[in-house]
Amino acid sequence: MSDVTEVAIGEVKGRRVVLSAGREGLVQVRDAGTLRPIGKPIPGLTSRAASSWTWPPGAW
Repeated sequence: MSDVTEVAIGEVKGRRVVLSAGREGLVQVRDAGTLRPIGKPIPGLTSRAASSWTWPPGAW
């Protein structure tokens, strides 16, 4: 992801993840151990999305 402006780490269903967001309005979720993407980037979000992102219960 280019122009990354926000990075957050967390855990989803026992899996450590890294979220990154940038000026292009995308959030990418990655495996924290390998940094490989998990799914496709999530469009339409601001660069502040990674720092305040919460997953709804049962989302994964």
